[in-house]
This record gives sequence, structure tokens and C-alpha cells, in this order.
Amino acid sequence: MTELDFLRGIALIIMVYFHTIRSMHEIFGYQVSYTRLPMFYIGKFAVILFIFISGISFSFSRNPHKRIILLTGISIILSTVTYIYDNTAFIKFGIIHFFAVSSLLAILFKKTNKYMLIIIGIL
Repeated sequence: MTELDFLRGIALIIMVYFHTIRSMHEIFGYQVSYTRLPMFYIGKFAVILFIFISGISFSFSRNPHKRIILLTGISIILSTVTYIYDNTAFIKFGIIHFFAVSSLLAILFKKTNKYMLIIIGIL
């Protein structure tokens, strides 16, 4: 688990770095680009690493239902607050929404026959 925590920390540092650069451009108007190389790939790498680590962590979860309820609640609050703050740029489906939905699907798929999963995957 130490290795997983280490990778989680790396993903968090990269994500904070990317969002700092993005905020400097979007909020404060600095002439830095987060859409060109290498920043574009740094952001994508952080997201992929974060999702990968979360998937592994989910498999170790002792109470996944509690996690789904927590993530769903946070998603609803996040969407509501951002809508109230700025309804033109509110978060409709962000990374936390993704984790809530994928956690629910993971529980459903865990109980599904492996041949049915192959068919679902092909479709």
C-alpha cells in the first residue's frame, strides 16, 4: 500500500501543478498555456494516473457503498455550489461525478458473468 500512496501523492502533486498553471491563465490572465505541449500531456497524465490509482484503491475498499454515497453527495454539492456561483461555468460532470458513477458500475460489473462482460465490452 505504500507504493500506492506514493503514486497517489505524485498524481496529486502533478494535478495541483497543472491546475495552478490553468488558474494562472483562466482566472488571473497570465500568458501561460496549459493546452500546448508539454502541459497538455502533463494534465492528461495526472488524470490517467489518478483514475488508475482510484480503480486499484476501489478494489481494496471494505465499504464501497459508503464510498458511492459520499462521492454522490459531494458531486451534488459541487454541482449545486458551482451553479449558484456561476451558472454558465458550473460543473455538470467532473472527476468526482466520474468516480461516483464508475464506483457504482464497478459493483454492478463485479456481480456480472464474465461472458456477459465480454459482450458488454464489445458493444
